[in-house]
Amino acid sequence: MTAHYRSEGDTIDWINDTAADVTAGEIIDLGDDMVGMATSDVADGALGSLRVSGEFEITKETLADTFAVMGGVGFVFANNTADNAATANHRATKASTATDPTVWVLINTIGVAP
Repeated sequence: MTAHYRSEGDTIDWINDTAADVTAGEIIDLGDDMVGMATSDVADGALGSLRVSGEFEITKETLADTFAVMGGVGFVFANNTADNAATANHRATKASTATDPTVWVLINTIGVAP
């Protein structure tokens, strides 16, 4: 078996198969509770890139949800909504009240304890 290094893994190539144009910063559900954030606008059917690691400040409007969180609380993303879940693959990195407009989230944290 051989392997060829491609990248550090913080971004991945992605073909937009959502049947709609994607705007930079949009949350893309990759399945199995993995998400990416579009690094630029990507037309339907076009090649773009997604950032799949790091901390993001996400508007609660984007998440179609209003909730309070404590730092370290887990999130599950699905269809641009978020639910608190202890077994989630994403972690809040800053406490947020129900009236705060954003939540800070470390995405794709497989194996990272809350």
